[in-house]
Amino acid sequence: MKRDLASLDGQAFDLLVIGGGIVGAAIARDATRRGLTVALVERDDFACATSEAMSHMVHGGIRYLANGDVRNVRESLRERAIWRKIAPHKIEVIDCLTPVVGSGFAKGLAMRAAVATFNALGGRNVATGGNRSSSFISAREAVAAEPAVAQPGLEGALTYLDCRVNEPERVVLALLQDAAAGGATIANHVECTSLRVSAGTVQGARLIDRLSGAALELHARAVVNATGSWADALAARLLGRSTSARTTLSKGVHLVTGPIAVSHALNLAGKGEHAVVMPWRDMSLIGTTDDRFDGDPSKVTATDDDIERLKAKIARLLPGVNIGASLGRFAALRALPGSAGDTYRMSRDTAVVDHARDDAAGLYSVFGGKWTTARHMAETAVDVVIAALGVKARGCDTAQAPLGETPVDLEAFGKKWRGRLANWPEAEALLSSYGSSIGEVVSHVAPGPVDAREVERARFAHAAAVEMAVTPADFERRLARWHAIRHPGVAKRAAEWMTDRSAPTAQREERGRR
Repeated sequence: MKRDLASLDGQAFDLLVIGGGIVGAAIARDATRRGLTVALVERDDFACATSEAMSHMVHGGIRYLANGDVRNVRESLRERAIWRKIAPHKIEVIDCLTPVVGSGFAKGLAMRAAVATFNALGGRNVATGGNRSSSFISAREAVAAEPAVAQPGLEGALTYLDCRVNEPERVVLALLQDAAAGGATIANHVECTSLRVSAGTVQGARLIDRLSGAALELHARAVVNATGSWADALAARLLGRSTSARTTLSKGVHLVTGPIAVSHALNLAGKGEHAVVMPWRDMSLIGTTDDRFDGDPSKVTATDDDIERLKAKIARLLPGVNIGASLGRFAALRALPGSAGDTYRMSRDTAVVDHARDDAAGLYSVFGGKWTTARHMAETAVDVVIAALGVKARGCDTAQAPLGETPVDLEAFGKKWRGRLANWPEAEALLSSYGSSIGEVVSHVAPGPVDAREVERARFAHAAAVEMAVTPADFERRLARWHAIRHPGVAKRAAEWMTDRSAPTAQREERGRR
């Protein structure tokens, strides 16, 4: 995947996708596989916002059952199983545990019924994850499995299966690499500044390279605005007026700490509140809040007040836990269709807005849904585009086609590479990061003993060669958030690597001898 702006400037495409998050990437992959000519631009870097700062659960939506939203649960379970099928090296099955505390007979029975319904709808079906049913375990068994749930009034716990993704930013990258392999033209750090509209129909777009300042222009028969939290604001800016795209932003905050959960995602529920504590690369990921946000999406942060409220919630739900020092924090926004004050209960439906009603036929805004359902959101959006263009296209196959880096035989792949990387630091994480592309990373490492610095620099080299990493922040993102938390200073080391790479050979050799 190369950043080739000449392949954008002056060229003609069936579809321009604006936004390089999970939805935009899934749209580009889907449309390319159906035979459309596709361009995708991202004003910052791929997966730089909500797509990497999500809960890291690829979940079946069990909590939606409390609102009677069976339709969304069915969709989430179907899409979860698809992710497991097309990217099993990235989407892992995880045991979940919900402590039952002072519930009373009726509430306890309702909780058991909810998990039973979840399983009946497909909750136990996680592709190759097995078919274990949910179960109710005693308080003693629950504490033995997860000491953090120990508290007065603990009656036991419900256990069930769900899924997680350790590196959501690298799933986005894999989707984009598939799209590029299929012929899509993709570029980060390129912003769409305006649309070319003639007689109420979109004809193309004007762009600017935010790194060089160069102006670009392309022709496109359709444009999809897949910018998530920026979707309605971008549509209004591009058209110079208020549009029919309407979203409410919901802010979610996450905290990273030392280990709290052992092997289960702790799905915690109290009076009108919910939280998850999940094991994550020898740390714990705690989330989340769900509050309406009315500011600039680019300014969203996890404030001290946000973190204190999240900690207070965990203290209520896990009163015996000392959270300890924070290792990291992050915040993300979700764009929910419509307008309401209570974002926790707002619909997670997908919206595809046709801006023909705004005198801009050919422009579509896509938002809503969840990370888990991004593939289906893309399928829906591409269906709309193909129907509008009136072209013959192949059927959608993204529910069956594995990602390009997915090993053909996951078990044989793991056996081969675990042996070859036996002395490499964090080898298991690398296999998840790169899948069948791991050999390309290994090729950047000289024979002999391997330390963490050499592996990191090999990953920098790979990111520069085929992952379109341009800035130090891009390189940090290619190595994933968990790595940056565990190994602070990644962006600084990436900048040093970039400087070293651009230096004359003699200077590089001298540095190597020091």
